[in-house]
Amino acid sequence: LDFRGVTDTAAPRGFAGTLLLDPNDIHIDNSTDDLQGGMFSGGIFAGGTGNPIISWATINAQTGSLEIRTNSAASSGAGDIYLDASGTLTGPSTFTLLANRAINFASGVVLNAGSSDVNLVAGWNNSGFSVSPGVGKNIIFASNSALQTSGDVWMNAGNSVYSVDTTAVVTANKLTIGNTNGSSLPGGVDLKGVNMVNTLAVQSDGGGILNFKNGKALTIGAGAFGI
Repeated sequence: LDFRGVTDTAAPRGFAGTLLLDPNDIHIDNSTDDLQGGMFSGGIFAGGTGNPIISWATINAQTGSLEIRTNSAASSGAGDIYLDASGTLTGPSTFTLLANRAINFASGVVLNAGSSDVNLVAGWNNSGFSVSPGVGKNIIFASNSALQTSGDVWMNAGNSVYSVDTTAVVTANKLTIGNTNGSSLPGGVDLKGVNMVNTLAVQSDGGGILNFKNGKALTIGAGAFGI
């Protein structure tokens, strides 16, 4: 992809945007790997020019901290990460998904991360764990999907974090959503299932609503507001 144009991402009445040149999509399932030119190196999967398929078996062959990143310089997708099949995390101690647009848990998909920490970033702007605001930059839990860990979960999105109905559930020790980079969660948080977390902390710089249901005693963590 040879981009030579000039694009103005300024937004006089809102947040400045990020130029994404048809970033690739990544699918995680239990089929055969098709990495599309991407590779694992130093605890990071990146660089696929097509739309890679990564199996849970390959993910569990990694150890330590693992990041899976969409490639904003690719030319084949929208920058989404799809969890298309359930998986139990046994290799990485920390599991991070960085999507230039959305992270999608398909219907019925359960990610059991054991005791590992999990980080999910939708609307990633290619810098740290920061996001750029925009339509479609969501973390989405479809019906009967779940994220389960006895460790901690951190999520951030350029638009929203939501479950499509009450059957999707997040289980974690501490759930932190959003950060203070000025661009988090303009579409808010709507996790309407009976979640099971011990501590909740939310930072919604974009002024979005917060709807969160929990099935046990809940501690409000430092920095949380809007409850």
